[in-house]
Amino acid sequence: MTILKLVSSVLRLLTAYFELKNRSLYFDLLRDSEKTQDGLIQEIEYLREKGTEEATLTADFLRKRLRREKDLYEKIILNDPDGDNGAGKL
Repeated sequence: MTILKLVSSVLRLLTAYFELKNRSLYFDLLRDSEKTQDGLIQEIEYLREKGTEEATLTADFLRKRLRREKDLYEKIILNDPDGDNGAGKL
């Protein structure tokens, strides 16, 4: 009977560990996406200030990348491991 309790305890610990790991990965993905978005926004603003045609084309390209990154961010939020779709986290 004690072996059964031991196995049960180990399984609960593993479940808790993997839930924590999943939440940690979720927050890491959110943080990384936010950093990427901030970097893209800063680069776009810098290029827009330059005002050259080449800078404008590059800024337009980065704007598309920013849109993709924002879409990815929304998908991450929709896959919230806590099930509340990111409510109260941002």
